[in-house]
Amino acid sequence: MSGTKILSRSALHDKMKAASRTCRWDVLVSYSAEELNKVLRKQWEGSKLFTHATFETVTMGGNLISKFDLTLGFPQLQIKSLSALASASLSIPIEGTMEQRYKQFPPEIFTITPNNFSLEVGVPLAVVDGEETGGSIQTSEQSIIFEDTRTSDRYITLNFKNSGTSWTVHAKKTDVPDKDSVFGIVNDVRTWFENRQNLVGIKLRLARISNHEDKTSDILRPKSFRFAGPAGVLLIFIQTKGSGFEQGDNMPTFDTDSTSPIPNGSTASIILSRDLFQDKFLLPGIRAKFRGASEIKTDTGISLKVRQENQVIISGRYEIRYGVGTTIIKVDTLTVDFDKNPLDLSITDQSPYTTPVYKWNWDFEGTTEYTQSRDWFKHKLKINAKLSSPARDLAEYGSHTMRLRLELLQSDNVEVSNDQFEFLELKVKLTSFNLDLDELNFFATTNILVPDTEFVNFHASMVPFDYIIMGDIKVPT
Repeated sequence: MSGTKILSRSALHDKMKAASRTCRWDVLVSYSAEELNKVLRKQWEGSKLFTHATFETVTMGGNLISKFDLTLGFPQLQIKSLSALASASLSIPIEGTMEQRYKQFPPEIFTITPNNFSLEVGVPLAVVDGEETGGSIQTSEQSIIFEDTRTSDRYITLNFKNSGTSWTVHAKKTDVPDKDSVFGIVNDVRTWFENRQNLVGIKLRLARISNHEDKTSDILRPKSFRFAGPAGVLLIFIQTKGSGFEQGDNMPTFDTDSTSPIPNGSTASIILSRDLFQDKFLLPGIRAKFRGASEIKTDTGISLKVRQENQVIISGRYEIRYGVGTTIIKVDTLTVDFDKNPLDLSITDQSPYTTPVYKWNWDFEGTTEYTQSRDWFKHKLKINAKLSSPARDLAEYGSHTMRLRLELLQSDNVEVSNDQFEFLELKVKLTSFNLDLDELNFFATTNILVPDTEFVNFHASMVPFDYIIMGDIKVPT
């Protein structure tokens, strides 16, 4: 991943503060090229083309016959620094022999030494609709748009049969026996590969994006996407059907200084834009259970003001017995106005940045009046109410699953006190609350796939500004 900065979770968290990093797209999915190589190796295992090749060329009017017997190593993928046209590079190790016969003269045998020569193939990235790479192909100069009336899979592929493909020879050491002949041989091999008509039929898939219906909602159902990346990272920028937002920038990038959106210790990440995560998930879910909720601007994490129905804390007539006497106390009604005194919900990160934690806080102070039968004068009664819930994890990770949940429990008691009477038993009952973000769980484990696998194993998430989920690509066994 030459030239690309890989940061720790803590450093990436600091990098992502204060502004969205998705270039106005709803979602950014990122894969490590190093890990994609493991996936590609599984795809290419058993392919005769990428293990052994024998062929013959006839040149010089039929007078020169060259027979090649080659062993090819597994290609190594490198994602290049991408701009308007996304591209990649494959490095294919070559070794073997060539027997060359000119007219009636005895044949000469030349050796392509191991661990020295490789074919470097520059391959445009493209998108194929459906299973076959010979189908409808779109390249990365444009956004790839799903049809509203049809569900389909789009595969990001290496498009060999394309005018943009380039083939070059690379040698670790140039001082080899029969140097000129060997370099000529390797260039013959390059020409043979370059002209292979069946290369277009090879399925070299890097990723799949599906617009199949989500069992929960359309908020995260892909509508269109573009791909890009710094060196060594494949980035997929996605517009979702249910977000209501337009497509993002035409030439998106995670960061101008080639920082990877995948931190050290992970091989994949999904970033949900703040507008999507907060405005399309959190706020609608909370508003469905409470009377209202609104955002408080912050450079990191999420801070919300939550309003429930107004509630009477105290009102009524009380009797206090003193020996043989009784004092009657009448307290004027005190109502909590949650528009003026909302609950505070904060979602923040803390080391080691495995999951955001959320916490409810509420601090209320109000004053009412009471009279007592001993003098019937008006007296002030000050009421204090306080809630400080324990910090709870927002995300849980299981075997190939993840779950996001927000709760406000009955056990999160509000402490209520007054400055006059110990006997007054005052209570504030907050609305119990439980919000499972099922759409997000389904999307993370189902909709964004590495080829021929069913999931990415997620192990961490944080909310520096956008919401980022980190994990590892599951390599097929």
